[in-house]
Amino acid sequence: MNLKLTLLILLIALFFLSLSTGHTTASFSQGITALYYGDGPLGTVMRQIRLPRAILAMLVVASLGVCGAALQGYLRNPLAEPGLIGVSGSAALGAVISLQTGFATYVWMGLPIAAFSFATLAVLLLLLLAGPRGSSLTLILAGIAVSALAGAFTSLALNLLDLDDTALQDMHRDLGDRFDPVAVDLTDATRIAEVFEGIAARHGGVDALVNNAGTCFMSDFPDIPAQEFDRQMAVNFS
Repeated sequence: MNLKLTLLILLIALFFLSLSTGHTTASFSQGITALYYGDGPLGTVMRQIRLPRAILAMLVVASLGVCGAALQGYLRNPLAEPGLIGVSGSAALGAVISLQTGFATYVWMGLPIAAFSFATLAVLLLLLLAGPRGSSLTLILAGIAVSALAGAFTSLALNLLDLDDTALQDMHRDLGDRFDPVAVDLTDATRIAEVFEGIAARHGGVDALVNNAGTCFMSDFPDIPAQEFDRQMAVNFS
């Protein structure tokens, strides 16, 4: 009973801590006051951002707790987790495939949609293998098989990943990384032209690509005069 009460108090404390955490410099009392009575920017932030965020976090934690309790209770193992029945591995497989094919880049919420879809397929396959009246041992064995299958396909997808793939370059660009130049044979003029055309097309043409590159360069070397940089960038790409 004391443990449950302690956890409840901790949950409430974390809930209010989430309400007081953000980029604004308002104090905790100012935030709570703005939540109930404020009509300015702080009140809008509290009611439309922080309060929904805190409630969503509690709902997610509650759903994960219920799922974990159901899984551990059915398998009679306090260490049971989704990886045991192949759900985590299948979700990872969906994420890898979505990144490789470009689905995560060009479709809104593509990465979580792919991961959730493959996890759902893993559950359906698990039910098909174990049967509607399968025992916990049958479920574990079927889960091991699904997990091994998902891991094998994930390794295959990673091994077949092409470093010249557009999706990989876009993924690094979206994450804010500096993607290194594509590894091509410098003596193959046709291949160099194809790679450059693909990069320029994704950045809105040659002019936009040069401007983007100039922005990155100037941010790294702010001491170089703009005139000197423009002279260095005056290259005939044709």
